[in-house]
Amino acid sequence: MPRTRKTGSKAERDALRQEMLVGGCSLELIATEMERRWGFRPREAYRHAHGWSQDEVAARFTEVAERLGGDREPVAGGQPAPPQAPMIGTRIGEYERWPHGGRRPSPYVLTVLAAVLDTTVERLLDYDDHRHLPEQERTVLAAVLAAGMPAVPPASTSAPAAGIARLQAAGPRAATPLPTGAPAPLGRRAGARGGTVRGLRAIPDGAADVDAGPQLPRRVPQPVPPPLAESPLIPVAVDPAALDEAAAARRHRRESLLSGSGSAESPRVEEEVIMDAAGQSAEFGEWAEATNVGSTTLEQLDEDVRGIARGYLSNPPLPLMLATLRVRNRVFTLLEGRQHPDQTRHLYVTAGRLCGLLAWMAGDLGRHAEAETQARTGWLCAELAGADGLRAWIRATQSKVAYWDGRVRESARVAEDGLRFTPADSVGVLLASLAARAWARLGNADDAHAALRRAEEERARAGADEVGGLYGFSEAQQSYLAGTTHLWLHEPAEALQAADRAVWLYEVGEPADRFYGAEMLALIDAATAHMQAGELDGASEKLAPVLSLPPDQRLETFTQRLGEMRDGLRRSRHALSRPAADLQRQIEDFRAGALGQYLSR
Repeated sequence: MPRTRKTGSKAERDALRQEMLVGGCSLELIATEMERRWGFRPREAYRHAHGWSQDEVAARFTEVAERLGGDREPVAGGQPAPPQAPMIGTRIGEYERWPHGGRRPSPYVLTVLAAVLDTTVERLLDYDDHRHLPEQERTVLAAVLAAGMPAVPPASTSAPAAGIARLQAAGPRAATPLPTGAPAPLGRRAGARGGTVRGLRAIPDGAADVDAGPQLPRRVPQPVPPPLAESPLIPVAVDPAALDEAAAARRHRRESLLSGSGSAESPRVEEEVIMDAAGQSAEFGEWAEATNVGSTTLEQLDEDVRGIARGYLSNPPLPLMLATLRVRNRVFTLLEGRQHPDQTRHLYVTAGRLCGLLAWMAGDLGRHAEAETQARTGWLCAELAGADGLRAWIRATQSKVAYWDGRVRESARVAEDGLRFTPADSVGVLLASLAARAWARLGNADDAHAALRRAEEERARAGADEVGGLYGFSEAQQSYLAGTTHLWLHEPAEALQAADRAVWLYEVGEPADRFYGAEMLALIDAATAHMQAGELDGASEKLAPVLSLPPDQRLETFTQRLGEMRDGLRRSRHALSRPAADLQRQIEDFRAGALGQYLSR
């Protein structure tokens, strides 16, 4: 029966999606929660999980179908068919409503929708869908879900078969198999131990337990969102039970060789022992050289990390957080398989960097507990990889999170601890600058000035940054943190000079290196220095670019610093003046529309 529809307005959907993204939830978990909370049909829930309209899904559907050939019959003479009519938003709505009205999506349509929505055909169907599907299509989809293959209709449906064959030939990106650990469809769970596709057991031909009725897989949320659109999904065959059985068989054969593997009446001759020993060593060699990752995959993952780290400098955090989650979960899935030791180390470094990025992003959104969790996992990855450079970057991230969470002394200690790893890139400058800021806020001028000098020394010996972006620390960022340090030390002239230099360096530097987060904080510092000098007009001028930021770029770090500035205004001798009142009102308006406030509603 149709589900009872609750509200689920666009504002409510956007707020839930952004809150769950910040909390590290996958696309599937977001869709599942929307189904539960507002009674959406599965296909509609996945569309809303992306934040797309029906027209946007239709445009993507048309693009994917055209690229893969669609389900068009060739014209006379075997010539290619003309382009099919584009999908329209109202038709997407009909597919979403079915079977409670609307239009039934064919297996081909479901396959293309799964590619568009970055999920699997299984997750776009529920029990109502299965009950109303024709028996032929239920049988096709049951086999598809059990075998983890793209939807291929029977041979009698020639036109759709052509389109879906192209989807199948396009590889895993076009139709993603079920993730590791997902249960097989009902009636197929017992006993099968064939080949695997992401942990799915293949159905032997002629198996007696095939159920021609509705095959309903239990919907189990998995925190593994799909990959980035521009990167192919990396297939990873992981079947722990099968791996354990194979290892046990190899051990048994080795032990049998030592024990004679026979009765006393038929001892093994020396030649047989030597031949069997060589064969078993060769068998182990085959196992040892097997890997689920190659150099191309590692290079692509490195490029994904670089793209995210650099993109964050100038873009809102939430879209990049979802992209980071997708890449991180791909790396986690690879690590569940087997690789050569150097490849495993590379993957741990990549996973640690991604967790560090997620920690930085969560901290910018005011989610310090979640940021700490990401940073701890990043540190674990650095330890497992034995990577001192990553250890230093994670310590810098932890210092930053602790500072904005009010744990200032911990921020200073963690930053100083990071310096012991003697990194070769700019992270040493960042760590010393973070320590200087924290010591200054604690009122320890000697340690703060010593840390500023250490930052200059680290800059002199810093090499090139391997990743860049957030995993880099420019001279402009260094000047910004120096300005903040001087502010806490009540040195407004030095603070204003450093903050102005930071802004100038961003203005004359490369646009791709312009970090709006640090630039806005430098402007807030410059405005604070003007305020401390009693120059409210200068403060208002510096704050103008900050206060004009769109809501999705109003980070929690900005609202905290502006709140401190507002409190300083209220305590100053200018508190009752008209310029001070206007400035306080503008700050309040900014904070009310900030991203962190929106997520907490």
